[in-house]
Order: sequence, then structure tokens, then C-alpha cells
Amino acid sequence: MPSEDLHAHSSHGVARASAATRPVVFLDVDGVLALGGVLIDSCVKKLVRLVLSSDAHVILSTSWRAIPAMKQHLLEVLVAAGLPQDRVLGQTPFCESGERTEEILAWLAKNPQQNRRWVVLDDLDLSENRKLSGHFILVDPATGLTDECAEAALASLTG
Repeated sequence: MPSEDLHAHSSHGVARASAATRPVVFLDVDGVLALGGVLIDSCVKKLVRLVLSSDAHVILSTSWRAIPAMKQHLLEVLVAAGLPQDRVLGQTPFCESGERTEEILAWLAKNPQQNRRWVVLDDLDLSENRKLSGHFILVDPATGLTDECAEAALASLTG
């Protein structure tokens, strides 16, 4: 994965955050972007707006990361919706327990520079783990990512 220069500048001359210091969105797909296994355009667009407006990167925490064809389809849809391909930084590791919270925390432990600004978007209620407090947005799997959830995530990433 290419790393960005800490002194890189955008076309507007404003210093950009390096990949190592950008906010991170841990992304589940089913129930967040996909309903019934189908990616929903309006949810995808909300995610793209969130990532671009917060200058964030995406880390896949979804089960889709384990199936190459599904992962590739997701990446293609995100890019087609306007997300630069380099904004999908990677994925959480697979842990023996299969617990999503453990996988997210393992990724954060390996990337301590990211421990300040991150958010988890998931339809599984992970709120019982206090380590996610202030970073977890529960998405209703009946509606997917809503404006309210995206705004709460943006506040968590930029606040």
C-alpha cells in the first residue's frame, strides 16, 4: 500500500492529513450499506459523503472481506459512487473468536496512530464493549445508513 507524504498538499494548497493520521471508519456492509444482500445506492452515497467530508479512510470490518468477489464488488461500487480507491485502507484481521469488536480492537492495537479519531458503523449492537464508547454508531438493519447515523459518525470523527 502506498503511503502518503506527510507534507503532501491538495490542489488547493492546503496540507492534507497523511494516511497514518486520517480518521478511520470501520465498515460493516450488511445492514449498513446492503439490505437483503443488495447494496443500496442511497446508503453508499451517504458513506462516500461521510468519508470525503471527514477526510477519512475505510477499514472493512464486514464479513464481505472474507469473500473476494463480494469484496471486489463492494470496492467497485464505492469507487463508482465517488470514493477514491486509496480511501479503502484495508481490513480488520480475522480473530479466532470471530468477534467483530475483538477484530476492530486488534486493528487499532496494530495501528496506534489511529486511536484518536475512528468510528464503527455496524448493525450488530457492539455497545456493550466500553472500549467502543463514543466511537460506535448502531445502524438499523431495516433502513441501512441514514442521514442521522452519518451525521453522528461525522461528529465522532471531527469532534
